[in-house]
Amino acid sequence: MAQRFIDRPQCCKDRLVGNGVTVISQSAFRECTSLATAVFEDSAVSIGSYAFADCPALSTVNLGYQATYLGKYAFQNDISLTSLVLSRSMVSINEYAFYHSSVSDFTLTGLYKVPTWFSYLFNGNLSTYVLRVPEDSVSDYAAAKDNLTFTGSTPVIGVTAMITGTATDIDWGDTYDDDDYEDFIDGTIQSIQKAEAGSLTISTDKYMSFNTEVLAALTERPDVSLTVNYKYEEYIYSFTIPAGADAVSLVDGNGYCGFTYLQSLFGTGFWKE
Repeated sequence: MAQRFIDRPQCCKDRLVGNGVTVISQSAFRECTSLATAVFEDSAVSIGSYAFADCPALSTVNLGYQATYLGKYAFQNDISLTSLVLSRSMVSINEYAFYHSSVSDFTLTGLYKVPTWFSYLFNGNLSTYVLRVPEDSVSDYAAAKDNLTFTGSTPVIGVTAMITGTATDIDWGDTYDDDDYEDFIDGTIQSIQKAEAGSLTISTDKYMSFNTEVLAALTERPDVSLTVNYKYEEYIYSFTIPAGADAVSLVDGNGYCGFTYLQSLFGTGFWKE
């Protein structure tokens, strides 16, 4: 699938809605003083360094549940932006993504394990942060927070607020429950293990992700390529992990690899259902 980019625009409106956009280029909306709202609820968004830096009116950002990447200083100096929701699709947040912004309220939905980028949430130079995490993971996040001393070269001071609970009022679209996911994972592993040498195709009507076990099973079958067709809204997307790929190296710090990320690496196309 061809990536859709937003590069440096000719002008900035007060509201940006990204329909199907996959990449926001470096400095794309830097110093857009009128931009107040940015919504990417139906997109797989990679946001480059400084993409929304120095946007003083930006107060509402909806990354959606497929956002995967935030570059350095992505929201630098955004004094009107106070909260952000991040989902388990997030693979990487670079240091100083929120430098000198007002983002102090983070909701981490579906992130049951402390992600590798956790410390970079607190590079904003604020004294108090609100962290909303899954109820079963409160103690893990609390321990991680208490152990923070430095992030890069900047000391983290006074990270004091911890609020528990999941964001049950957030609509993430057509997602799936735990039983659906476990059945999908188990079925995929068995299909890989039993596949004849060559190509294997798996189709699902939901946006999913693979865990370490699936990609380890595929790595152990260097004679098998895996094609996945999955549905998102009214489109079918497809990617193929080639035979012999070191697939297990693709998982994030939580042990997952989302279809969005795999699509960006191995995408072969998409079509309307």
